[in-house]
Amino acid sequence: MTNDIDAIIGVETKDEPKTFMASSGIEFKIKPISQHAIAELRKTRNAPAIPTYKVKLAGGDMEEVEFDEAYVKDHADDEDVILKWGAYMMALNEDTNTFVTRFGRMVVSMGTEIDVPGADSDWQKEQEFIGFVPPVGGPERKIYYMLQSVLTGDTDMNELSTAVLALGRVDMEKVRLARESFRNDEGKETPERPDEETGSVESESDIQ
Repeated sequence: MTNDIDAIIGVETKDEPKTFMASSGIEFKIKPISQHAIAELRKTRNAPAIPTYKVKLAGGDMEEVEFDEAYVKDHADDEDVILKWGAYMMALNEDTNTFVTRFGRMVVSMGTEIDVPGADSDWQKEQEFIGFVPPVGGPERKIYYMLQSVLTGDTDMNELSTAVLALGRVDMEKVRLARESFRNDEGKETPERPDEETGSVESESDIQ
């Protein structure tokens, strides 16, 4: 996911739809997420420092310059450069994936209104019959239900995120860019379906 999502507060949009139809055929209400919540989520980012190298200036002073792809390519035989760049990219991807997952959870938990089937529902029985164990309650159950049975299409989370963001004070061009960042391009992580290991929101390309 790109950093475009870090700047999605801008002009106010009006007359946006207040419901969303998922690929599953299930329609539910959507609502805006507060700018404060989005801003606070952005603060959780922990982007790593870009590695640097030193260059000697004309006057003899040394200056630190950040690595970039061109520099790394030109030093492909330098093990130290490759190791530092690899560690940086790994840390950057980890931060991005964590943020994407958290953002996806926010969109589903705070930006949607839907009746979640209860413990005695046919849906619960079906899940248990297959061998799944849905969370008992709380936002974890809602997220599990949405990702397991409602947002079943490859682009559902992408389009839901765009629709929810468009309800508030957002720059629509930046919404478009943010939406592009959620595309499941080859080799790119998408907003994971929350908590794969816990059954919450990372089960399939989510926040994908």
